[in-house]
Amino acid sequence: MLVEQLQSFMAAAPAITALLGTPASRSDSMNGLFFSQAPDAPSLTMPYIVYSQADGLSLAESSQGSGTLRSATWLISCYGGTAKQAKKLAMAVKNALLVPFSVPTTTGIWLRREADEPVQMAKGVLFGVHVSFEIIYNETQ
Repeated sequence: MLVEQLQSFMAAAPAITALLGTPASRSDSMNGLFFSQAPDAPSLTMPYIVYSQADGLSLAESSQGSGTLRSATWLISCYGGTAKQAKKLAMAVKNALLVPFSVPTTTGIWLRREADEPVQMAKGVLFGVHVSFEIIYNETQ
């Protein structure tokens, strides 16, 4: 499944891991990659990434039904304690994913949007950079 491949790819990408750290090096003992939502934990270490699929559709249809060639839009949100930290993480994600055939089963990945979002918190500001990608891939189990 594409979600598992994205998780594995980002967890192994040297530029992303250099910024996120590893479970052994992070005070929260997590890898900093979260599907759909980050845990609500006061000890959550900055920076971190939240990723989810925004939409998707089949690209190969016939009278037999939908084929396995799909297009999906994925939103990857990079959060940091400073705007610079969030932007550097977003740049690492873009540089890693936009290499042709970087993620198994993909046939193309295109950057579609990027937006900054400062989020007011009780004790300061959380900075987010949201990048969305269109991914063409073959669905696997």
